[in-house]
Amino acid sequence: VIPRQLAESAERGEARHGITFGRDSNGRITGSVGPTTFAIAWPNPLETPEERIRAMDEMRVDVHVLSLSPLMHWYELDASAGVPMAKEANDDLAEMIAIQPDRLAGLAYLPLQDPAAAITELERCINVHGFVGVMVGSHVNGLDWDSGELFPVLAAARDLGALVFVHPSHGRANSFL
Repeated sequence: VIPRQLAESAERGEARHGITFGRDSNGRITGSVGPTTFAIAWPNPLETPEERIRAMDEMRVDVHVLSLSPLMHWYELDASAGVPMAKEANDDLAEMIAIQPDRLAGLAYLPLQDPAAAITELERCINVHGFVGVMVGSHVNGLDWDSGELFPVLAAARDLGALVFVHPSHGRANSFL
């Protein structure tokens, strides 16, 4: 999903947490940090949680696990912007899930550019919001998951019983595109 606050920033073409949001010529939401811009190839307008539940009913799907779009995992942000962005995105996700918590679950977004803050956010999302886990990129600013800097995040997830879904959108090959 795209958090409500970030989608509203895109509608206004403004910056939020160090990311400049807008829409491209096809109407897709874009986010830019420095020279890097990603366009989210989702329908416009964005689906509401209520519309998602109706679609699930039509498809006879019992539960959806929601997460922040992996194209919005801005690990290259300074921690001073990345940490509040993660909190805002996760709080927004929790509000969506609260609409029908028996049908919607969540995977948290972590500010992995600051592993200590990422662990704090992981604990908050699991213990306060009841998320089932996290979705992370396959590497973070050149660090792989066996790095001594990132490995404590995995250990914390293990200790909390949290699922860790590694999404390939931040794969090493993407660094060369």
